[in-house]
Amino acid sequence: MAKRGPKPDLPHLKAVPGKRTDYVPSENDVPIRDFELKPPKRLNKVQQKLWDDYIEPAWWLQQPGDAVLGFIFVVLMAEFINDPSAMVTSRIGELRKTMAELK
Repeated sequence: MAKRGPKPDLPHLKAVPGKRTDYVPSENDVPIRDFELKPPKRLNKVQQKLWDDYIEPAWWLQQPGDAVLGFIFVVLMAEFINDPSAMVTSRIGELRKTMAELK
């Protein structure tokens, strides 16, 4: 038989009630990169726009290796924007994995 009422919270989660979906970091909370995240030189116009819109403002990309992930994301996303029906399913999966790593 089912119990009535709200689901019980796990003991280790009772110390952290609420959701932080309304949290917006202030300028003081945002860490500053100690290196410049440069795009590769061989980006076309669409890829460069994606880099400027998504990768450059992502302040949480702090490692130099994140530029490689950014490049992979930009290339796959430009391919998806160009013709989504012609893109192979495995490449869409790679795009989703890359977006999850950049998140």
